[in-house]
Amino acid sequence: GKTWSVAISVAQPVRYESIEVEFEDEDATLRINEALPTLVVTAVDCVGVQFELPALPDDRAGRTQDDPDYDGPALDIDIVGQQPQGQQLRLDLSQQQALLADGKIRISGLAVRGTFATGKSSGGVKLGVAFGELPSATLPQRGRLEIKCGRPTHLVLENAEEVADAAPYDAGASLPPMQLRCTDVDGNPAKDMHLELEMSHDGEAGSDPFTGPSGPFRTSAKGEY
Repeated sequence: GKTWSVAISVAQPVRYESIEVEFEDEDATLRINEALPTLVVTAVDCVGVQFELPALPDDRAGRTQDDPDYDGPALDIDIVGQQPQGQQLRLDLSQQQALLADGKIRISGLAVRGTFATGKSSGGVKLGVAFGELPSATLPQRGRLEIKCGRPTHLVLENAEEVADAAPYDAGASLPPMQLRCTDVDGNPAKDMHLELEMSHDGEAGSDPFTGPSGPFRTSAKGEY
């Protein structure tokens, strides 16, 4: 028989049915109190293809991005799921900014703050993003994002009394072992930080009176050396 062909016109989807989320830099190291990589929110149509947004979605009051009072797209972003016992992390949204590029929403300025489980120098969280009545999306889909300690801000000599009580020291005598602990601004142990010991004196010795190692030393998983 004869083969017939029929041309069917398919219109572009007029709406999206779900969202997907990812970090722009998937290999970035995530740290407490530092801005997370830009979060990219992609709208997806009914056949799983990106729906290019023509503008940022309306805010919670229904205002468009052209309104001077526009308050950003009505996205709900937060840490979801149960956190490990003792961990108390939260998502700081106070500095978030949203812009539209390539039909996708890009959100910057997010930061994780808080404390890990006692004695831990890292933790894990899962981010959830919800938009209206659409199914919520999580990052990552399985497991948790690893969050490491923040930059070191405190270095404490934990046995300062022991070192002081042993004075005065005889010439050539060894000082007691010094127990150092390094933490970030929230008190989380700062792991794998390099320390160097600077030694000085207020006497009139003709040469440097100190001997022994000066570093660099690397802190343990508990932020100690």
